[in-house]
Amino acid sequence: MASITKFGEKWRAQIKIRGNRASKVFCTEEDAKGWASQYEARALRRAELRELVEVGAGLPNFPERILQAMADAPLSRSEILGAAIPTSVICGIYFLIKRDRIVYVGQSKNVLRRIARHIDDGREFDRFTISPCKEEDLDRMEATYISALYPDQNVMLGKAA
Repeated sequence: MASITKFGEKWRAQIKIRGNRASKVFCTEEDAKGWASQYEARALRRAELRELVEVGAGLPNFPERILQAMADAPLSRSEILGAAIPTSVICGIYFLIKRDRIVYVGQSKNVLRRIARHIDDGREFDRFTISPCKEEDLDRMEATYISALYPDQNVMLGKAA
């Protein structure tokens, strides 16, 4: 667990993991928190890798490339699992984003399939996000978001695509 404290005009991040300590001073609190978060994630990844090595190293012909790939991966196994979206979450409102602007709001009973269709149709966006929602609430929620956000690519309320 990291602690972030004011250190004169700067910010110090301190971490102690399994008896090992690390600290670093930053100009902003945000930078200190970011470093601490990355350091903790790397420590967790190393612990997971050690566990894998302990299990796998005893096996004949355990591939070294797997160990290297685990070490090089930008996300740890627990980070990936923590961000996973359950397959039951396919009904909802989705937001297509381009250059930090929400350009389209849509709804679908199968959001991932609908987003794939937008890609195939050439709709321009570089990211998306999903808000799960009950099927009976789709129309109301979509209209609410379109009214609130007024995205460029939606045809509603007199706005042309």
